[in-house]
Amino acid sequence: MYSRKIVAPQEGSFFLLGPRGTGKSSWVRTQFKGAAYVDLLDADIYTDLLSSPKRLSRYIGENREAIIDEVQKIPAQRAICLS
Repeated sequence: MYSRKIVAPQEGSFFLLGPRGTGKSSWVRTQFKGAAYVDLLDADIYTDLLSSPKRLSRYIGENREAIIDEVQKIPAQRAICLS
């Protein structure tokens, strides 16, 4: 694997963009080991959230950090509300 010149922010949210297959997901999972991980390429998770976006809180739980992989798959006409 190639070395990465990415520094994770100390606080706040961020997007990690880049071409497919370049190790973005692997890097994030390595950097944030305790974070909840939601992969929207998983058909079961995607379908579950598509039918009820509020269910995202079930996947994240009490974690302070969450990774939502393939976030671009969230349908534009729906907004996710965690309250």
